[in-house]
Amino acid sequence: MTRLSRAADARALREHLSSLCGATAKIGASPDVEETVRALGQATVPWLADFATVHLLDRLLSDGDPGIADTHGHLRTAGALRRVAIAHDAEHARWAHLVPEGEVGVMSPASPAGQAMASGEALVVPRIGAALAREMASTERCGDLEPLVRGHSLLAVPLTV
Repeated sequence: MTRLSRAADARALREHLSSLCGATAKIGASPDVEETVRALGQATVPWLADFATVHLLDRLLSDGDPGIADTHGHLRTAGALRRVAIAHDAEHARWAHLVPEGEVGVMSPASPAGQAMASGEALVVPRIGAALAREMASTERCGDLEPLVRGHSLLAVPLTV
């Protein structure tokens, strides 16, 4: 390893640690749950991910359980999640239309996020293939999510307090 490459590695590490330090300060700066979750999502992009969505149990954010219907029209309330934050490097309009903040839905138990929540452990998908991308896109109500997620990696991390 040359002296120049060691200096570049050290500079990159300092930048990364500085970003993490700033993100930590933002994440803990507000008593508001939604602001904290947004800061968490923003802290992951671009250091850990190309895009991030953060969901919370809807019952934590609403006075009453809204009672939502799944894709088959059956009323489902137990696992209702609200998408609280979206962070990404891509064109905002594409993401905002396809995965709007504030949307309430029921996550499939077979989805990576559903599996992570059930197990309580992080789940990594090194590369989202066509089948998983189609499955993820099928849960969204508007637009085609598949081209945005296909080929990217996915990290589903259940958060607990």
